[in-house]
Amino acid sequence: MSETSYFKPWLGHWEWGIRIGLFIVLLTSLAQFGLFAMTQNYMVGYLGAEPQDISFALLLTYAGIASILPIQFRFGAYFQTRSYLIVNLALSILINLILVQNRDMTILYILRFC
Repeated sequence: MSETSYFKPWLGHWEWGIRIGLFIVLLTSLAQFGLFAMTQNYMVGYLGAEPQDISFALLLTYAGIASILPIQFRFGAYFQTRSYLIVNLALSILINLILVQNRDMTILYILRFC
C-alpha cells in the first residue's frame, strides 16, 4: 500500500494522529454551524429581526453547503489539498469576522450562504 502525501511522514505512520487531525478540522466547521444554530435568540435581539429571518439564514447555510459540494470535487482536481484547505479556513475566518460586525440582514443572508 502506497503512503499518502497529504500528511507529514511522521504522522503518516500514526493512524490515530490522522483521525484526530481530520476530526479537529471537521470540528471547526461543525462548531461554527452549531454556534450559529444555538444563538438564534441572541441574533433576533441583536439584529432586531424576526425569528423566521434567522431561521431563513440557517436554511441559507444548508443551501450553501449543498450547492458547493458538486463544485468542490472539481476544485479538488485543480488545487492541492493543503492550499485549498488553508484558503477555505482563511475565508471562513474572514466571513465570520465580517458577520460579527454586521447589522444588516441582507449582508447576513449573503454571508451565511457563502
